[in-house]
Amino acid sequence: MKSSKNNLVIVIVAIFASYCVAFNLFKVASTSTLIMEAFNVNSQEVGSLVSVTGLVGLIFAIPSGALVTKFGTRAIGIFAVGCSFLGSVIGSFAPSFEILLASRFLEGVSIGAIPTILPPIIVENIDSKKQSIFMGFFTCFAGVGQIIIFSLTNSLINIEDPYSFTNVWHFSSIFIGIALLLWILFVKNAQAKSNKKSEKIDMKKGFMNPLVWVMCLITFLSIAGFNGGTNYTMNYCEQMSGDPLLANDLATIRSFMMIASSILVGLIIAPFNTKKRGIFLFVFSVLILISFAIMWQYTDKTQALISMLIIGFSISAHPTVLVSLTPAISKDPRYTAITNSFLGIGQNLGAMSVGAISGRILEAYGFDVLSVVYICFAIVIVIGTFLIYLGIRKNNA
Repeated sequence: MKSSKNNLVIVIVAIFASYCVAFNLFKVASTSTLIMEAFNVNSQEVGSLVSVTGLVGLIFAIPSGALVTKFGTRAIGIFAVGCSFLGSVIGSFAPSFEILLASRFLEGVSIGAIPTILPPIIVENIDSKKQSIFMGFFTCFAGVGQIIIFSLTNSLINIEDPYSFTNVWHFSSIFIGIALLLWILFVKNAQAKSNKKSEKIDMKKGFMNPLVWVMCLITFLSIAGFNGGTNYTMNYCEQMSGDPLLANDLATIRSFMMIASSILVGLIIAPFNTKKRGIFLFVFSVLILISFAIMWQYTDKTQALISMLIIGFSISAHPTVLVSLTPAISKDPRYTAITNSFLGIGQNLGAMSVGAISGRILEAYGFDVLSVVYICFAIVIVIGTFLIYLGIRKNNA
C-alpha cells in the first residue's frame, strides 16, 4: 500500500540523496580560485571540471531510463550514488589536477542518473494525490545543493591555504556516504505497474513517443535560457549599475525563490487531476516567456529584485508540474523511467550549451540580441507545452 511509513522513508532517503549529490554540481564554482592556485591551472582548465560532469551526465542520461526499467531504481541508485561518493573521495585526496579531473567523471554519472531515478520512486511509493508535493521537494534538489555549498564554503576553507578546497570535498563525501548507506538499507525497487503485465516491455515504444521528444526540447531550451541568465547576471549588473557584486545577492534571492516555488507549486497542484495539471503547465510556460522577456531589462535594484522573484519562481514551477506529468506523458507507466531520462538529456544539453549559444551571442551582439533569442526560446517552449497538454488529454481521454 502506498504512502505507508516504509514508503515514506524510501522517498525521504531518495530525496536526501539527491540533495547530497547536488553538492557536486557547485563545489567547483565555490572553490575555483583555490583549485587554480593549488594545482597551478588556469580558469579554462578549472572550467573543464564543470563541463566534464555535464558531458558524462548527458551520456549516462541517455541509457539511464532503460537501465532503471530493466534493473530497478535500487540497483541503479546504488551505482549512481556510489559513483558520486567514490568520485568525491578520490577528489578529496587528489595529488594532481589530472586525478581531480578523473574523479569528476565518476561524479557526472550521478548527475545524469538522479533525474531519472527519483520520479519512479515517488510514483511507486506515494499516493497519486500527494505525489506532486514530493516531486516539488525533489525538483529543487539543485537549488538546495547550491545554497548549502555556497553558504558553508567560506567556513570550510582557508583562503590562505589553497589545498583547503578539499575540505568542501570532505564535507560532500561524508554526506554522500551517509546517503549511500541509507539507500542500501532502505530503498527498494520501484517498478511502475501496468495493466499489461503479460506483455513484454518494448523499450522502443518508450523512446519513440513523440511527446518525450517535445519534452526534451522544451527542457533543453528552458535550461539553456535560465542557466544563461544565471551565468551572465554578473556581466549585466556590471554593465547596468557598475556593481557586479549585486549579482551575488540576486543569485541568492533567485535560489531561495526556486526552492519555495518547487514546494509551493507541488502543494498547489496536488488536488488536481492530470488534465488540470496540464493547464498549470501551460500557464507556467507563459510565465517562462515573461521571465525571458524581462531577464535583461531591469535598470535598478528594485526592478532587479522583482525580476529575480519572477524568474526564480518560473525556473522551478514549470519543471515541477512537468515531472509530475511524466507518467501521463509516458502513456504506459512502465516507460516512465525512459521519459524521465529525456528530462535528464534536456537538462544536461541545456547546461552544456550555455557557452556555445548564449556566450557567443552575448560576445558578438550583446544583451539586446540575446534577449530576442531567449524570447524565441520561450515561444517554442509555450508551443511545445501546449502540444504536451493536448497529448496528455488524448492519452487520458
